[in-house]
Amino acid sequence: MHQLTTSLVFLDPLGHLNDLWKFSLSNSTWVWMSGSNTTNEKGVYGSSNSPTNVPGARSGAVGWYDRFTKEMWLFGGYGYDSSGSAGTLK
Repeated sequence: MHQLTTSLVFLDPLGHLNDLWKFSLSNSTWVWMSGSNTTNEKGVYGSSNSPTNVPGARSGAVGWYDRFTKEMWLFGGYGYDSSGSAGTLK
């Protein structure tokens, strides 16, 4: 059975974000990993496993990291699709 890690959700009152941060337990600091520094960015969804894919800005999503497959998963929430339309994401 795979073990899921605890997810954190941060909400920005000025808009939705798509930034990804990692918390380092060794030195108790947050490290920015990827994403935009502007709010309400639309998503970029191309081929599967493409490094150019970027999730749209969102809030209320569920995310987890699978330590066995070394994959990060993101599901749903409210935010922006690839056309820039806001709504519930599936």
